[in-house]
Amino acid sequence: MISFAKNIYFMKKLFNFYLLIQLLSFNCNANDSIHKISLKNEKIEIQDFNFSITRVLDQRLNKYIIGSVQKGLSNKRFPADFEKKLVEEFGDLIINFGLQSKEKDELVLIINSIWIDERTSATKELGLIDLDFYIAQIQNDGYLIIDEQNISISKSTLDATSGHDKRIALALENGLINFQKKSKNEYINQVYVQKKYNVDSSVVKCKCIKKGIFKTSLDLYNNVIDNKKPFFDKVEYQEFNAFVKDTMSIKELRKCFAFSDGKDIYINSICYGNYLPAEKRNLGYQFGKAKFEGTFIVINDEMRDAMGQVAMSSAFGLLGALASSGMTKKIDVFMDLRKGAILPINEKFIKAALLEFPDLLEKFNKSTKDDVVMIAFIKAMNKKLNAE
Repeated sequence: MISFAKNIYFMKKLFNFYLLIQLLSFNCNANDSIHKISLKNEKIEIQDFNFSITRVLDQRLNKYIIGSVQKGLSNKRFPADFEKKLVEEFGDLIINFGLQSKEKDELVLIINSIWIDERTSATKELGLIDLDFYIAQIQNDGYLIIDEQNISISKSTLDATSGHDKRIALALENGLINFQKKSKNEYINQVYVQKKYNVDSSVVKCKCIKKGIFKTSLDLYNNVIDNKKPFFDKVEYQEFNAFVKDTMSIKELRKCFAFSDGKDIYINSICYGNYLPAEKRNLGYQFGKAKFEGTFIVINDEMRDAMGQVAMSSAFGLLGALASSGMTKKIDVFMDLRKGAILPINEKFIKAALLEFPDLLEKFNKSTKDDVVMIAFIKAMNKKLNAE
């Protein structure tokens, strides 16, 4: 048996090792930024594609970011976006594939949503993408939807961050192949109507949150629940979050943006957090409890620190595994309900939100900019918007 003194010695060593990893990670990622992804070098391959994509429309609700990546020694989470505008990035894919020809039937690609994500376990990383798009034809002054593709891809890899460009290209390729296999009598043939935010009936104005599941950030803003699945089978509520146990597949749960018990709003942790793979989450799928005080909501969540556990277990074996089993990470993020993007609470993103409020921005620039101050300015933005 290991003596008490040796236990203390190993625990100190273990703590110092973990602290070193955190400090190195902080130094590597001191300048928080948006990770950029480019599709200019990617290609898709489809045999005998008898159509020409002549236009790409970006109809996403959240046009600020396309997901999140993990970087650094402790896999710190960063927002991700394209290097250029989405229309240009997908345009590069289409040009690289040679999909533009006046001799073929013309199509319009309407991107409804795209979200990339990563997960980390002890032995691998998992790169994920969800891509939803319409294939349409130009009709009079609008568009006729003839097909919808909702593609989800997950790939095990040693480095998920470097492969998002290829997974995005593969998702588009798979969707176009699925469409090509359909006959004309399977087409949807539905007039496209753009989804919009309804200011007058928004959840911010009515202050009456419906109980149910919100599939998108727009649904949450408009207080529109999913009628096909009104609520989950079982939810276990905790101080900072809730854990969902349900018969829905992981793929389906990933696409539930939020839910409400009729009193509080809970946001899907896939939008901001680093968590263990599904098979290791005994409590269920995690949703963070939102502080709903207006248009800007704040989530202060806690999550199991997968990378910290891996580091300690690897370095100290059984002792490290036991010591790291309760490790958690504090997650502080905020969201503008009008835009749908969930972002870290730090100086850069708070300043970006404050551009809408020049007087507050001027005060913020003169402030200390610590966590307490940044939360205070989020509340100040809510106060101004609530008064309108």
